[in-house]
Amino acid sequence: MRTHSKATWKQNGTIRQSDAEVVPRPVDAFRGQWPRVYSRNDKGTQLPPRVSLHRRKIATGRIGQWAFYNEPGGYVIGQVWADPKKPDATRAKFPDGTVSIKLLFTAALESQVPYLHDGYRWQGNIDPVGYGGCSKADPSGVRTPTDKMTLLQIDLAVRDSRADATTGWVMGTFVYDGNAKGATPWERMVPVGVQWGNDPALTPQKHANGRESVKESWINPKLRCHSTSAWLGRLNGPVDNSESACLSCHGTAQTPDSSPMVPPHNSTDTERMRWFRNVKTDEAFDTGRPEEPIAARLLASARRWNPESTAS
Repeated sequence: MRTHSKATWKQNGTIRQSDAEVVPRPVDAFRGQWPRVYSRNDKGTQLPPRVSLHRRKIATGRIGQWAFYNEPGGYVIGQVWADPKKPDATRAKFPDGTVSIKLLFTAALESQVPYLHDGYRWQGNIDPVGYGGCSKADPSGVRTPTDKMTLLQIDLAVRDSRADATTGWVMGTFVYDGNAKGATPWERMVPVGVQWGNDPALTPQKHANGRESVKESWINPKLRCHSTSAWLGRLNGPVDNSESACLSCHGTAQTPDSSPMVPPHNSTDTERMRWFRNVKTDEAFDTGRPEEPIAARLLASARRWNPESTAS
């Protein structure tokens, strides 16, 4: 990975409690922002039934997300939250060249996920007062003990007009591999793949017969520590929902909010294909006003902050 010392990055302060809910919470005492948090119980039963044992072990520990945007993206966030009491989702239009980087840390142990050894670690005060059942609330209302978390995954999203024929966005994922070459944990972040479309013509029948495979994703063929298992081989990271994929999940962003980010578990294959259309930046997933894919969490945080906001 290459560092850019002159870049300016803005933080997005929201918390992810589950696959479809974002709630405002107290600031992480270590980093001065609200992290995003996946809430999973110890047995991982909130995960889809087809999720592998490997993913269940990762999700046993909480996953904290910290998102950063470059200056064009940070400007848009500032426009949405110009009035802190009434965020305006109509301003969530990210210009060409917007870049979002999301760091995902896991509280899983090395005994559960062996390739986490020698990783980059943070202490995360990710659930200070026990919201959402993530942990037992501190009776004092102050905070629960901090979590030692290991960097597991890095997600990137780029608004790129060269991808306008599909979705207008390019998304990529890195995963940490303690056995990879590199002097630092950052150098041991291994690319999982890149996605610029949802392969809307790739059906289970075509995939099962071996007649067709993904064409709008590139999956690293040398990846050892993580076997990407998004639906029918599309791109996903190790903590992501295997019923969907990077772009299909974020492509549901719109106002008013309508469809869930991932297909319901009992969906038929025909119903499931609706999530794998190539929804362009000026199109809505359902009937409504279209939003940019990386605005999904931003809009949800605005709605949770103020249900009467224009994000509703």
